[in-house]
Parts: sequence; structure tokens; C-alpha cells
Amino acid sequence: MAALYQFGGYSQGNGSRGAVEAQFGGDFGGFSFDAVASKVRDAVSLSNYAMSPLPAGVSVDNLKATLSNDTSGVIMLRYRYRALTFYGGFEIIQFADPSDTYSQGFTTLGGYTVLPGAVKTTEYDINKILRVFWMGAKYAVRDDLDVAGAVYHYNQNNYNSGTCTNGGLSASSCAGTLDAASAMLDYRVTKRLDVYAGVMWSKVAGGLASGYLNFQNVGPTVGLRFQF
Repeated sequence: MAALYQFGGYSQGNGSRGAVEAQFGGDFGGFSFDAVASKVRDAVSLSNYAMSPLPAGVSVDNLKATLSNDTSGVIMLRYRYRALTFYGGFEIIQFADPSDTYSQGFTTLGGYTVLPGAVKTTEYDINKILRVFWMGAKYAVRDDLDVAGAVYHYNQNNYNSGTCTNGGLSASSCAGTLDAASAMLDYRVTKRLDVYAGVMWSKVAGGLASGYLNFQNVGPTVGLRFQF
């Protein structure tokens, strides 16, 4: 069992003005699970002005902010049978309007300034609900070689107060989905050094694809890790 409480706000380098979290988990033979619940006050999402020239009175050190109160829950599962390990999980996050409005602006992460009028506090008049599912498996081919694969699915509700058009592509607040699949090889060269290679395919649709030039992506990766 575990619990977490956040002290301080933006001035302490935090991304919110308060957070609490609780965790409970256990192991039973080859089965393991963990459940986590959290509540965050005034979580901040920052963005720049994305325009040139900047509006009058705005400098490159000024950002825009969207605030929200976030409530989430996560369940994570693992089952190990000999050389095979299964993984799975489900997460749900609710984004609601924040507790505070900051009409006079504020100083946020990294010392950047959010000016008066650049704080959005009504983005989630209709609550945003994001659901995330994932499952995968890892197989130990040898003591020094693992292969793994996984699938993922995101589902977002429609929290747009207007009308969604073009299959939901008209706004990121429209209902949407993300689907992905990945595969990986991990080879342990020595006790502390391993090399790996993998690939992930992903596809977005609806609101989660709003603003994208390409709706599908294939991302390969290779690397090495040294553990001290």
C-alpha cells in the first residue's frame, strides 16, 4: 500500500496546485496486480502562441494555459507462467473545470508567465473522459533474450459543446480513438548491458486525429541500456 500527497504549487515546479494518490497491490503466486487512484487540482497544460509576429504585449517567455481538475483510476495486472509473462491494464481519466480561475495570470513551470486572459478554465464544461486499455506478453527465449508484443487502445468521449463534423476531425474535443501495436527484442549482452530493437504502429481517428497530417505512423527504434 502507498499514498502520495503533493506540497506546493506551480512555484515549486509542480504541474498542479495539489494532488493526492493512493495505491494498493499484491502478489499471489504468479499473479500480480496494482490499483491506483488519484485526484489533481488545477493541473496545467501549457502551449505557446504559435504565431509570428506575437500579439502586442506578448513576449517569447509568455505561454497560454488550460487548467483542469483531474480524477483517474488505474488497474494493472501481470501473470507469469514459466518463460511467458502476460500484462494488461485499464485506465480512466476524467478532466473537469478547475477549482481556480487565475484571472490575473500566474507564473508557471520553468518560471514562464501566463498573462491575464491567457488562462482557459472552461475547456471541460462537458467533462472529458479518456479510457486507455493495453495488453501484452513477453517470452524469454533464452536467459539473455526476450521477445515482447503489445496492443493499446485509447477512447475519448465527445466533450465538444458545438457540432463535430468531418468524422470528428473538426476539433480535438470530438470523440476519437487511438489504436497501436508494438513488438520488441531485448538481448542482454552482459549483466548490466542490454541492446534492444522494436517497432510501433499507431493509428488515430476522430478528435484524436484532429490536426494530424498523417493518421497512421510506424516508428522503429534501436538502442542500448547500461545499468549502474
